[in-house]
Amino acid sequence: MGKILLACLVGSSIPERGVTACRAILDFIYLAQYSTHDDDTLGYMDAALDTWHANKDYFIQVGLRSHFNFPKLHSLRHYVQSIRYFGATNNFNTEMFERLHIDFSKKGWRASNKRDEYPQMTTWVIRKENVHAFKRYTTWVQKKLELKPSSTPSDSTPLPTTSSIPPAVRSGRLQQVSLPKHPSIVNKPIRRIASQHHVRHFAAHLLAYLLAVGRDALGDAAQNYSTLPFDGLDVYYSFKFAREGLGDDFDVRDVVKASPQDGGHFDTVVVLTGDEAESAGLEGTRIGRVRVIFRIPAAIKLHGILVKTPNHWPRHPLAYVEWYTKPVLSAKAARTHLLPSVSKAYLADRTTRAWSIVPLTNIRQSAHLSPDFSKCGEEEWDIPVTKSSVLDTCSHFVVNNWLSLYTYQTIYLA
Repeated sequence: MGKILLACLVGSSIPERGVTACRAILDFIYLAQYSTHDDDTLGYMDAALDTWHANKDYFIQVGLRSHFNFPKLHSLRHYVQSIRYFGATNNFNTEMFERLHIDFSKKGWRASNKRDEYPQMTTWVIRKENVHAFKRYTTWVQKKLELKPSSTPSDSTPLPTTSSIPPAVRSGRLQQVSLPKHPSIVNKPIRRIASQHHVRHFAAHLLAYLLAVGRDALGDAAQNYSTLPFDGLDVYYSFKFAREGLGDDFDVRDVVKASPQDGGHFDTVVVLTGDEAESAGLEGTRIGRVRVIFRIPAAIKLHGILVKTPNHWPRHPLAYVEWYTKPVLSAKAARTHLLPSVSKAYLADRTTRAWSIVPLTNIRQSAHLSPDFSKCGEEEWDIPVTKSSVLDTCSHFVVNNWLSLYTYQTIYLA
């Protein structure tokens, strides 16, 4: 419930004090889950709890509660002191040690010959830890090698981004994308892509993108096409990427879908668009909705002859993204819920959605948009789930960062 509570209160009839109280107690709950703390984060916890106590009387005034004098709420006052004395709250979770009992005791016993088992179990655990440590090291080295720029001209050429808005950032610090081994649809006809993925002008936009890529690479010598020199693309319905770490967990994965199946599932994401973009925060980023995930063909048929496509065409996977406006934090939002606002962005004709074709590696993470109920009518968001999505029917949204501890730490606007 806490994952969507605050987003549902935006634009509601609840006064600012009630929304502020909900945000403050959620702040405290999420901050308390941090695996590491310093004086700053503990100060944030104290400030959040003070804000909660300053505004909680609203719920008494409207008759939702007669008091807040119960032990569980009182215990929150002792969290900061307890963390200073005994460490982060995950140290008090017995689930971790119960799991370790399986790995270090039961499996170790099964690996022994059941005679004089303790030395064998100890040796087995030490070897498992060594293997795990080496695996983490090789994973770290592999990531460094993948991010290191290549010396070959074709790989060192910056990936272009052509669109109706300024180009995306092209830094060396990009995401590591994991695509399925095989495309969801091989050589999917472009007409079907435009129809099934709800991108009416996909062919024209892709042609404009390729022409801009040619001009960037070759200038006036670039070849001009009046139509696309191919009829289909390899299309993927999803991809995964590693979240840029705030800790040592390399196994956390994020999934983004752009699938027309079952009525359509087209996720919203945070895209790097400026040099000031970081692994956390919304500065230098834009929110977009992924419509198509695809690759440019490596070869095309011209007059029945298979010809290699130009070297300057990108070989990396690409995404067609429809943009929302730059996230903003209004004065009221800064006082209450702290959720940035966005709305659908359009071109000058006010009918065509602003768009970009971006390298998949420019996508930082998935994002969750919730309707801004103060600007959306009930007929826009109160719709059957099977018929449409609020992302299609609504135009104004707030960026909800409460889906997980990771989004809480990374999606915000200072």
